[in-house]
Amino acid sequence: MHWTLASPWNSRIRKSLGSGLGAVVLFAGVVDSSPVCAAGPGGWFRGGRPGHDAADGQCRGKQERLGRRHLDVTRRIESLGIPYERFYPDDPLARNIWDMFAYGDRVYLSAGNLDTEDSATTQIIYWDPAASAFVEEYATSEESLFNYERCAGTLCAAGLDSGLSRSQGGRIYLRQGSGWEARVLPRATKINAFGEFGGELFAGIQQINPSCDLSDTSPTCYRTAILRSRDFGSTWEEIFATGDLGDTTEFLPFGRKFYVNFTGGDATFSPWYQYDGDTFVNRGANFLPGAEVGLSILPTIQPESFVETGGKLVYLGAYIYGFDPYSLWVAESEQRVRRIRLPADARPRDLALIERGPLDQVLLVMTATRQGNGNYRISVFETRDLLHWVELFRFSSETFARSFAYLEGDFYFSLGGYGSESIIGEPYLDGGGYSSVGVHPLVGSVLRLRASRVPRARDRGCWD
Repeated sequence: MHWTLASPWNSRIRKSLGSGLGAVVLFAGVVDSSPVCAAGPGGWFRGGRPGHDAADGQCRGKQERLGRRHLDVTRRIESLGIPYERFYPDDPLARNIWDMFAYGDRVYLSAGNLDTEDSATTQIIYWDPAASAFVEEYATSEESLFNYERCAGTLCAAGLDSGLSRSQGGRIYLRQGSGWEARVLPRATKINAFGEFGGELFAGIQQINPSCDLSDTSPTCYRTAILRSRDFGSTWEEIFATGDLGDTTEFLPFGRKFYVNFTGGDATFSPWYQYDGDTFVNRGANFLPGAEVGLSILPTIQPESFVETGGKLVYLGAYIYGFDPYSLWVAESEQRVRRIRLPADARPRDLALIERGPLDQVLLVMTATRQGNGNYRISVFETRDLLHWVELFRFSSETFARSFAYLEGDFYFSLGGYGSESIIGEPYLDGGGYSSVGVHPLVGSVLRLRASRVPRARDRGCWD
């Protein structure tokens, strides 16, 4: 199924897809006074190429002449619609687009709510720029899809919580040719993490204890484990039982090594284990040193929000299974890790690595920072050396941007949000909980900034 919608972000009318709703104010534009010549960990960057010291103050002088209006693109943003609205008319939390993934000439989207009914399905939807339309490509048997990744030369997705009966197991989805194929993980009820390393597939799952009947729902009949497949998901073997380590939260490839993170079970630690070719062992790795630990804020890594560049790993620290990213980190090894402080305390939400050539890589970091009036400043920063940062543009929104994608010069964003109630004991960092009560009506909106509307380099300061 296809549908098309493209309207200016500063338009006061949003056409609902299949809901019959009326007019909605899309934004309240507020531009803050944060500096544009960005501060990196090495101090204020006053322009020039990475490593170049513009001590003559040309960038500062230029910025004073131009002002900050050249970075504000609020009125250039287009709303492409809320693609999951018609699937979740009564569950706005499920409209959250947890991941945007540029693949080929498309931008794939994931959504869903792990607390929906077991009979739920989640659509794989992508945006087709050539057709200016959302395309519903495949209906999964999942309550939610949280992220995509490249594996074994294709696009993969894992369902967090299957909508099928327990006897049918969990599923991962592989894009083959022009369609999708499901691979079954026997007795799995949840797939909390999924990854690929060295041609092998790995899944961190919750499963039914082999000693229990499939119909037994008592807590003692659930266990967590890591499965491995060496035949592209056709068959699986258990290689690690997590025990009191809790659930798996993310697999992390770094150079020739492969790691997995656990929730810690008792909420007092969040350990990392390394793959040794047969199983996972604790060798003291720590990719989030000094991170706060406690109920509902177990430190982990935002799913699929990591890239390797120049022999270093860059990733986002997050809370609660990656729902709530809060920090940006860089690792030179499993023990040499530091946190990167972005300009004006901007809060990172997503990142992407743009490879323009073998020696030309640009890291983009999207931030969403709450302002004093309750609105959010959404910014995209660029760096080539992790020391010097340039703010490319910014816009204002009533709610935060959860994910973004970069495709052929265009930027795509999804607006996210939580409910006003917490069902896990503590509120999320954005002041809400994982519920559908009080979710902002714009959650799930897909926005676009066309390449032709991005501020020119000469208007951003002294960056080439």
